[in-house]
This record gives sequence, C-alpha cells and structure tokens, in this order.
Amino acid sequence: AQGIGLATARRFASQGWYVGLYDINAAGVESLLACGDFPNACGSACDVTRRESIEAALAHFSGNTGGRLDLLVNNAGVIRDNPLAGFSDEDVADVLATNVTGVFNVTRAVAPFMISRRSGRIINLSSVSGEKGGRGQTNYAASKGAINAFTKALAVELAPRKITVNAVAPGVIDTDMSQ
Repeated sequence: AQGIGLATARRFASQGWYVGLYDINAAGVESLLACGDFPNACGSACDVTRRESIEAALAHFSGNTGGRLDLLVNNAGVIRDNPLAGFSDEDVADVLATNVTGVFNVTRAVAPFMISRRSGRIINLSSVSGEKGGRGQTNYAASKGAINAFTKALAVELAPRKITVNAVAPGVIDTDMSQ
C-alpha cells in the first residue's frame, strides 16, 4: 500500500490487470481501494511473516479471480539500519522475517496455483545492497543477498513448469521507507 509496491500496483492496474493489494497496513489498503484508482482490485491486511495471514489473503484474492493468479510481486520489505554492534535482536529478526521469510512464505503459498496452470511470473524485489552492502546495512544486505540466491534457485526449479522467476534490484528509491 506504499512505495514501490504501490507504484507497481498502479502500473499493472493502469494496464487492465486485476490487482491484489496486500499490506500489513490495513488502513492503507482500505484507503487505496476506496480512492477509485483501482477499479479491478481487491485487498486486505496481510502479514507476510505469518503463513495463516498469507493463506487468508490468497483465499481472498483467488476467490475474486476464480483461482487465477498470473503474477506475484514479492515487494514487502523493511529497513532497520544501524552499525552491526548497534543492532538489537529485533532489528535483525524483523528484517530477516519480513525480507526473507516473507518471500518464502508468500511464494510457497502462490507457487501451487502457477504450477497447476504451468504458467506464471514471480518478481522478487531485491536491492543493490544484496550485491554491494552499504554501511550500517549488514542485516538488510544479508536479506537481499538471500533473495538473490533464492531467486536463482527457484528460477531453476520452476523453469520446467514454464514459470519465470526474476529479481529487480533498485538502488535507493525516494519512498517513505527510505526516508
């Protein structure tokens, strides 16, 4: 419901795609659905770190699309920058849970829909930090490096089923999160 995810959803919606808007921020999703920019959309709150939340969101989406799911954009992400010695356990756990475990959770839930149709596209949001870490970003760089490895391995695994898996690795984008 914000940043890169919102821009991505707007682009797909403008091209006529049926879009699912899911974000941990329920009020943000509700506001977007009410604004009129997404006439072909559904959405609700979703915490990518909790499988039951993902399953509920996926049931909601597939109920609105007759079970069709062509594209997944794994975009949920958080940043908790600090020098290594300054990280709290929560700083590290939150970043890894959202940025890595969230991608695993959502992809595991969505992949069976694509596998059964032998068609689909998965796009994971990585970062240049995954290849070239930045000062104070060891947890974030590690999470995005993991996404790069995950993307490569999953691409090999799903290619025989005609499902492509790619990652986009932008640099700093002016969003609320990067502020």
